[in-house]
Amino acid sequence: MDAGQVTLMFTDIEGSTRLIDLLGDGYSPLLLRHQEIVRAATNRFNGEEDGTQGDSFFIMFQSAAEGFAAAVEIHRALESEPWTRGVQVRVRIGLHQGTVKVVQGRVVGLDVHRAARIASAGHGGQSVLSESVVQALTPGDVAASNVSLRALGSHRLKDIRYPEKLWDIVDTQVESLFPPLRSMETRPTNIASPRGPIIGRERELGELSAALSGGEDRLITIVGTGGTGKSSVAQRTAALLEDQFPDGVYLVDLGPVSEGDLVFPTIAQALGIRDFPGRPVVEDIASSIQDGRQLLILDTFEHVLDAGTGVAHLIAQCPNLRILVTSRAELGLSIERPFRLDPLALPKAGDPAPEESGAMRLFVERVQEALPDFVVDASNRETVVDIVRRLEGVPLALELAAARLGLMTPKQLLGRLDARFKLLRSSRRDLDRHKTLRDAIEWSDNLLSEEERDVFQRLSVFVGGFKLEDAENVLYEVDGLDADILETIASLTSKSLLFRRLEHGEPRFDMFDMIREYATDTLTRAGTRDETECAFVAHYAALAEECGPKAMTRGQLPYVTRLAEEADNLRAALRAGIDRGDAETVARIVDALFWYWISQGQFTEGLRWIGSAVSLADRQSGTAAEATIHFAAAYLKVCAGDYGGGRPHGERAKEIRASLGDKTGEKDAALVHALCCAAEGSMEDPSAIILDSIEQMRAVGNYYAHAVGLIILGEGTRMEGDKETAEGCYREAIGLLDRIENTFWPGLLKQNIGHFRLAEGKLDEAAGFFAEAHDLGEDFDYPIVVHLSVAGFGGLALARGDARLAARLLGGVDSHMERIGASFEPTDKADIDGYVAGARAALGDAAYDASAAEGAQASWETLRREARALGDSEPEPAGSDAAGEPAATTL
Repeated sequence: MDAGQVTLMFTDIEGSTRLIDLLGDGYSPLLLRHQEIVRAATNRFNGEEDGTQGDSFFIMFQSAAEGFAAAVEIHRALESEPWTRGVQVRVRIGLHQGTVKVVQGRVVGLDVHRAARIASAGHGGQSVLSESVVQALTPGDVAASNVSLRALGSHRLKDIRYPEKLWDIVDTQVESLFPPLRSMETRPTNIASPRGPIIGRERELGELSAALSGGEDRLITIVGTGGTGKSSVAQRTAALLEDQFPDGVYLVDLGPVSEGDLVFPTIAQALGIRDFPGRPVVEDIASSIQDGRQLLILDTFEHVLDAGTGVAHLIAQCPNLRILVTSRAELGLSIERPFRLDPLALPKAGDPAPEESGAMRLFVERVQEALPDFVVDASNRETVVDIVRRLEGVPLALELAAARLGLMTPKQLLGRLDARFKLLRSSRRDLDRHKTLRDAIEWSDNLLSEEERDVFQRLSVFVGGFKLEDAENVLYEVDGLDADILETIASLTSKSLLFRRLEHGEPRFDMFDMIREYATDTLTRAGTRDETECAFVAHYAALAEECGPKAMTRGQLPYVTRLAEEADNLRAALRAGIDRGDAETVARIVDALFWYWISQGQFTEGLRWIGSAVSLADRQSGTAAEATIHFAAAYLKVCAGDYGGGRPHGERAKEIRASLGDKTGEKDAALVHALCCAAEGSMEDPSAIILDSIEQMRAVGNYYAHAVGLIILGEGTRMEGDKETAEGCYREAIGLLDRIENTFWPGLLKQNIGHFRLAEGKLDEAAGFFAEAHDLGEDFDYPIVVHLSVAGFGGLALARGDARLAARLLGGVDSHMERIGASFEPTDKADIDGYVAGARAALGDAAYDASAAEGAQASWETLRREARALGDSEPEPAGSDAAGEPAATTL
């Protein structure tokens, strides 16, 4: 099947391990019969099998109807099969329609990953469908199988940023009642399979698991030299404890974070916590976790030790939080329990079975990955023992050496190690082991070809891992580099100088920290860091410009996902640009990302970079780059609620653009400056400036700036009580935003109109506007929009005569807003306060407080569903007139 739009099916048997234990040798014929049934059904509907592993299938269909019919037939055939010993084979199936591509004979793409995650959320006997499949099906497709579809709501899936609207199949011929889906709501975690060595760590895993699950230690730091496998042990420990931490198990990789003040924004982003302005982000994290039972892994902490006080604060504020840190040094906190991770156990002298030691087991297994026939016997046992002793049991050093046994015999490998390793023999074992690993990396580097070494060193500029195409785009810009990047990366991976992982279904490559440190050092000494870094910064500036402006559109998902994947490299590009004094490139990146930072709630990080960028730009006074940076600073501060802080930036951007003759840019900056002045009360009537700017934006066809101007004007007239003019502004803005498929503002504007309709007694129209706003906020991950909509539904419940439900929803919103540390704008709060007052009057204070407290105790997902159920009517079309053009504003 060719690449392109296809329907993807993943299947596997639920409880296969239990069946193996129960049936023993009888499991194999059962598995074969299951495979025959699945293949018969999928072949009948033209499915193409791409991969089978154990009890799982990956199958593609040309149409959603074919995949759907095959899923129904698979379940019916498995249900009617007379299985041995009375067992029942129940398969879970995931169906998703998306786009794939074929790379080196493999089907890859984000949608492959999404389909697999959809399948893993289901239960045996259940087919879980994405909304893309449901939209592609016709009523006839569903009726032909004599089944129906059941909506399961929106669910967050592991490693998928946005909630997925999921459905399943109700079939009277088979069981159709299932527990809740296994989504992030039921088992939240971002940890995939542990990377790196875990062989020989059974004791350590047991001790850490016991300490974290039942002991009194709430902050444990795994301390050890580089290359001992701290990250792998931490991740495997977390995987073992997932069931014991129902509120989440999360990994935060701090290796790429170069500034201590970015530690907690990075943690917030990993946990999906919005950074609300006005208080430290560590408080946002604490407010979100509260008394939740959660395990947090902070990986590679040694270079941000000054953030340790924030870690102690989290522990103090969150009574059920446990934190597992990996570091080369202790944090130095009184509440910390250091856990020493030494290298793997070495074979003891005279040991009759030396291959049972941890170091030997790891070395042999890594060799056998490339040389399956390799065994330790009498002819090589002594030599292999000497190799692992030379390498002091350091796991990463063992892996580097094992990767070379395909090119030489054990004796030749030992000879090269003896020639290279002149180790000190002192009591300072950490220094010795650090030197052992450093020597192992240098030894492996010396065995590379000149081209391989050049590529290896230059790849160290990537600090957050990289995709193949990114490496090619950066390195092929470097003069004189003629290596085949694909082949060289494959070679470096086989030699363990790079490791490969899957992210969203696509391969991504990275270096272990110690290897990157070595490669960076040699790149600098070789004198080639500057030119490589220039190409790196240019590449990520272009990536930001490609993805950033699309981060608030209906097609935002791949762009936001891409920016999130490359967050560490984008940070590195900004840091390098600032350090190099390249204001123009820094301005390009900031200009591309500032609305992304705003829409994703990353205010602390955005303002941190803006502060550094402004300091750089002000040294190059009067340039377009300086104006761009001040313009971004103004909007970031405005959206963070700091109008006084935004005003001088807006003014400076306006002045510079005027001096440069950039009339359009001047008017654009004038909008944000006027907004700041109006909010501060330092400008008596900003409307003339705003209207002038709107006309300029209309003239040049800048739909987005035009819409923002209308929104500013609408908010001003709404505050003055002129709802008719405000609605005209909102509707025209929605029409313009629809043209560019913007999703950030329409939800806010539609819930505003919902309040207007509610005040007029047009309840069905109000319900429709709140429903549209809610769905935009949910689908595109704008939590304030969702909260505003739920509060609006509280007002709707009151208007429909259900004051208890109104109090429940309003109490839940108030509690949840307090928990995440956010607050509504004054105009929104005025509407909501009116609903609260009305519900109190209807119920009395005691009954209102009881219902509000009930809402505060309910889960946010439950409240959201209750609210959304009220929105069962459609609003009139918003934002366009009969001719389909944006409605003219009446002022």
